[in-house]
Amino acid sequence: MAGRRPKSAATRVAEGNPGHRPIPTPMDFSAAGEIPKPPSWMDTLAKREYKRIVESLSDLDLLKAVDVAVLASYATAYSRWITAEKQIAEQGTVISVSGSTGQTKLVKNPALTVGSDAQKQMLRAGSLLGLNPADRNRLNAAPKQIANPFTALMDDTNLDD
Repeated sequence: MAGRRPKSAATRVAEGNPGHRPIPTPMDFSAAGEIPKPPSWMDTLAKREYKRIVESLSDLDLLKAVDVAVLASYATAYSRWITAEKQIAEQGTVISVSGSTGQTKLVKNPALTVGSDAQKQMLRAGSLLGLNPADRNRLNAAPKQIANPFTALMDDTNLDD
């Protein structure tokens, strides 16, 4: 999509609305449920990353059950990226391959391509989840508010009556 990314409704309210355009109300996903456990088909490293992201973002109350596909995509890409990086560290960026005629030639390690593709997928999915500072600012990411019993006292404007 070309152009600037739209600002969140909370950001538009905080900055003011000089154009007086209607500010869309945020969608309510409260009925969407909680994030389930990682899918069973994911490998151990992906499951560990999935759980880490769920724990990290739970205070912001952004993740819902409808986000499982994006979160699983991110965690799987993370696992592929780490696996490829380990393979590159062991084998190097260039590997020798024997041809059909018996000659040996040097070629780019295929793990470089796998790692690069996984990194791109991580960045895209991570952007949707708000995993970098710029994208987090665009989301309505306010920490969960704990009920404060003194709020009612501070908001009462009729104390001087």
